[in-house]
Amino acid sequence: MRKSCLLPVIMGFLFILGFTSMDAAAAALKMLGAPKLSNQATITAVAADPAKTSTLYVTVNSTGRDGGLYRSLNGGKAWKRMRRGNFDSLVIEPGGAIAIVDSSRELVLRSTNKGLSWKDVTPPGRGVPSTFTVTHGHLRMSAGQCILILSNLLATEQVYQGNGGCVKFTAIPGIVTEVQDFAIDPNNPLNMVASLTYIGLRYSTDGGLNFARATQPGILKTYGDVQFDPNVAGKVYADARLVSLDSGLSWKTGKSPFPRPAKRVWFGDQNPKIAFALGRNSLFVTQDITAAPRSWSRQRLPKGVRLSEGSIAKNTLYLTDGRSIYAFSAKKAGGGKGKQLVLRGVARPGKVLLKWNRIQGATKYVVSRKQAAAGATTVISRTQATRAIDRRVRAGTSYVYTVTAYKGTTKLAQSKPVKLRAR
Repeated sequence: MRKSCLLPVIMGFLFILGFTSMDAAAAALKMLGAPKLSNQATITAVAADPAKTSTLYVTVNSTGRDGGLYRSLNGGKAWKRMRRGNFDSLVIEPGGAIAIVDSSRELVLRSTNKGLSWKDVTPPGRGVPSTFTVTHGHLRMSAGQCILILSNLLATEQVYQGNGGCVKFTAIPGIVTEVQDFAIDPNNPLNMVASLTYIGLRYSTDGGLNFARATQPGILKTYGDVQFDPNVAGKVYADARLVSLDSGLSWKTGKSPFPRPAKRVWFGDQNPKIAFALGRNSLFVTQDITAAPRSWSRQRLPKGVRLSEGSIAKNTLYLTDGRSIYAFSAKKAGGGKGKQLVLRGVARPGKVLLKWNRIQGATKYVVSRKQAAAGATTVISRTQATRAIDRRVRAGTSYVYTVTAYKGTTKLAQSKPVKLRAR
């Protein structure tokens, strides 16, 4: 009995919290066509050409005969294998060159003509000492620089940095063991952060010559994703939850701007204020990560889909679950009709709770109400917040609510009417 009495209060509280920053209508997840592969094959990476995003590339690792690099020139409708092999990783440099890692042959390959021909750019000595047998290779672009991580059977790893793209790799000497992820500060390339398996986070302020243990909360653990924020010098995230404001020296929880379920993050390539986040069952995007408060759009993933590897091109996130390919983008705020203003409400005894998403540039919101049957429209709130409570309601009466966003006296957006019956 006590539980049932508390339920309306709890639901009302969750209502206020649940829509604080989410706008499900603003995001779009699209499944693209993928190569036809055997059951023994797995798509390990996907990337779009930033100059023409209808040109897609995927790397495939297979125990059969269909491993390789595949290319589509029409957004995934048709695919052609450009190179045979078992590839673990793929990146496209800002200039358009493609780099891939074939761990089975201990090769790093690079193409400057969309995969028609390839050059071996493996670090000297096949990138590793003769006692080091590569079992997995990972490429990533960080701060416009190419990073190569090579693993062997003993789980020790070597990290290399390209010079002028994914070429002329040189070893980063300060760290050689169990690297999960690696990031370079775009505002100061001498600042680097590495995540180590079961050891936690390490940082360098001298370009990788030396790494020191970071001050981090709780027990040491493995972080799968580290990313510097290109909008704030020295700001870096680990698994989207830990935040450092001093280039990785010290870390804190509870200060992250990302939604709580998020584990991996990306920033827009054309507009770094656009940020993406990936959780277990959802994707999130915001048009301005620097805004306070910020508005997140949420896209729930299809049932059974678990996305992992991803890359950015023209402010769109491309991801794979190993079999399929997805593109995730968001409608731009401003321009055209502007971002959609979505009003939501719930009736509680003696009051109606209202909540809406924030519109970029808005300086105030005007909430209006009228009785559903008849009657004049009444303004019940003028506010800079994104919520309102209507307490002047009569039980059993139906009301129609709208909210309008203004910048000064200029109308930016208006919500669709929402009808609610007072209790």
